[in-house]
Amino acid sequence: MQMQHYFILDANDSKILCKRPKKEESPDHCHSSLSSLIALYLQENQELIATIPPWFFQRILLVQVLDLSGTNIKSLPKSLPKMGALRKLLIRGCQLFMELSPQVGQLEKLEQLDLDETQIMGLPIKMGKLLCLRDLRLTDLSIEVDPADKRWDDSVEVVVKEVCNLKSLRSLSLYLPKFQLLEYMSYIYPSLSRFRFTVGYIKRRVISRVPQEVEAQFRNWDKSFKFVNGENIPIEIEIKGVLRYSNSFFLDRHATAKNLSEFGIENMQRLKFCLLAECDQMRTIIDERNEEDISIENVVESLEYLSIYYMEKLETIWRGASDRQGGIGILKLKFLALHTCPQLSIVFSYSLLGNLVNLEELVLEDCPLVTTLEKIKEIDDVELQNNYSEFEEDESDNSRKKRARKSALAVAADEAGATVAADLDNVCPSKPGSGSGKHRRLWVKDRCKGWWEERNRPDFPDEEFKRDFRMSKAIFNMICEELEPVVMKKNCNAIPVRLRVAVCIWRLATGEPLRMVSKQFGLGISTCHKQVLEVCTAIKGVLMPKFLKWPDDNNMKRIEQEFESMTGIPNVGGSMYTTHIPVIAPKVSVAAYFNKKHTEKMQKNCYSITLQGVVDERGDFTEVCIGWPGSMSDDQVLEKSALYHRATTRGLFKDVPYAHHNLTWAQHGFSEKIGKIEKVAKDAFARLKGRWSCLQKRTEIKLQDLPFVLGACCILDNICELRNEDMDPMLEFELFDDETIPENNLRSMASVQARDHIARNLLHRPFL
Repeated sequence: MQMQHYFILDANDSKILCKRPKKEESPDHCHSSLSSLIALYLQENQELIATIPPWFFQRILLVQVLDLSGTNIKSLPKSLPKMGALRKLLIRGCQLFMELSPQVGQLEKLEQLDLDETQIMGLPIKMGKLLCLRDLRLTDLSIEVDPADKRWDDSVEVVVKEVCNLKSLRSLSLYLPKFQLLEYMSYIYPSLSRFRFTVGYIKRRVISRVPQEVEAQFRNWDKSFKFVNGENIPIEIEIKGVLRYSNSFFLDRHATAKNLSEFGIENMQRLKFCLLAECDQMRTIIDERNEEDISIENVVESLEYLSIYYMEKLETIWRGASDRQGGIGILKLKFLALHTCPQLSIVFSYSLLGNLVNLEELVLEDCPLVTTLEKIKEIDDVELQNNYSEFEEDESDNSRKKRARKSALAVAADEAGATVAADLDNVCPSKPGSGSGKHRRLWVKDRCKGWWEERNRPDFPDEEFKRDFRMSKAIFNMICEELEPVVMKKNCNAIPVRLRVAVCIWRLATGEPLRMVSKQFGLGISTCHKQVLEVCTAIKGVLMPKFLKWPDDNNMKRIEQEFESMTGIPNVGGSMYTTHIPVIAPKVSVAAYFNKKHTEKMQKNCYSITLQGVVDERGDFTEVCIGWPGSMSDDQVLEKSALYHRATTRGLFKDVPYAHHNLTWAQHGFSEKIGKIEKVAKDAFARLKGRWSCLQKRTEIKLQDLPFVLGACCILDNICELRNEDMDPMLEFELFDDETIPENNLRSMASVQARDHIARNLLHRPFL
């Protein structure tokens, strides 16, 4: 079988009737033999399949093998249900194939179905009728169910057994109400390149104690395992077996576990991300006192992120003989967060601190007993040297002690964040009651802020500043002055207002991920994220009423006059356009955010939210509607906006060009004029996306926070435009035409008549 050729075999003698057709030939050359075909191979032949007429598939009803692999088809032939003899259906590698028709369920003799490397997100229920199906070629399988649906409890065992027979499976996402079901899968999950398992009965809850963004971080790892509502520690291989292959583990609401070591420390060698929540009996995370944990050095050295939420009895992180030589293997730990642990009194012992050479961020929130880290003060210089001698052998004694002090713990900061102190005595207050358990406190490793300090100098060149922040220093200073009453914190150690605003604007301007923002400004990742949201919220509250508002009557008359002088069309109050902002596939209502147009263009699943805006004749935004799911049409978004409410109460309507063919001269002229008006909005959105690069790529910001960020971009863009701030030509952005014009684009006869009246008047006016 050769690529880019199709073969048709005769049902009686299997002779090749048509092979290697020439470019000028099409399948109708085999018209006389179509009714006797048993196999048709069109794999990798995109050009040929485009020439096949619809009637062709209606005449191959005896075909047993249909191979459409790699043809980029979007749907199956409508005559598929009539192919009762079909045994093999191969659609492998069709990147534009996104939905499998329920009609497949009528192919009672189908034995093999290959859907590998397609964009199918779900299988139709009627596939359950394919009783002869014995080979379903899937490499990626995700089964999403409602945990409250008891039907899944009754059928899950059968499904799991069938899943285990998928030999080509590489990725699997599955909810298992009973951990014993993992026994069936013990032979396949070691070979999976990706898996996401949720094990244990899930009970409905009004609110989750773990923030959505933290759960999203847990799910982003290749091999994630969530164990929920456990009541004991299974000694069998089920839980420990899958944990051995996981790099992300979420233990949620376990009723009896007293520490993580009970799950078998030797099973956590590959673990990089660990999330623990509401395990009410847990008193410590790692307990070295268990004699069986002899390999602890090799077990937890890969752990990088540890987050803990709402642990009522947690007293300490580590307990046991931690001061033995090489006894602690958490050298790679970068991030530690503890939230609402009322009994926590000791975070680290001094010997444990000696191993935290990579720790970048420590977050404590609502841990009232952690008011001081006095144990650090008990360490003498010799102990500090011993703790760090293994890692800093080439350093002198003085530099080693200084580095140890700084790396151990730098500074306690309030919820706004603070600069890093060099003196350890300033870090640990001597009085136990000196801290407040209600405040979020943050310890961070000292970071370099040289990049920002250089740009914050008065003599820093304005052109270079503008290249980094998309605005001049004068505009930046004005924004800081406007926001200072809202953004400034009362604490004397708080992050300066100019730094807060700079973090936000640089993030919006460059679209760089938070880890790069953290590195650039010398702040923690979570601190940067918090500053972006706080400043964007302040921009909306303080600057929006001044720089982005619907025109008053005088300004509206000016706008109408400008548009009329531009196109000859009267009473035009603005130009509207709708664009899409890419987002990561949400956890809930994922289909609502699916962007079909972008998916077809990019040939991969794309998700988005909408940004609809109205601009005046200059291209300045006067109205924005942000955040509706990307599957909604432009008209549907308009109906949800404040502009639509204003339009229905004041008799406004949206002018659109004529969409049909065979236009009259008047209609053609009207469409050209409307095109000029639309271009004003398209150019404005192109400048918006070019100046603020965060609008061009997916972001880690939550969906509910995105409207504040996108709104801030529109407001800042208006400020730059109103101050005649030129945009660097290198930032010019080619706008992908998101907007679609519906067939019935005018909703009332009055709108149709008004459009026709304007078109006729334009025909008799002088050329503009």
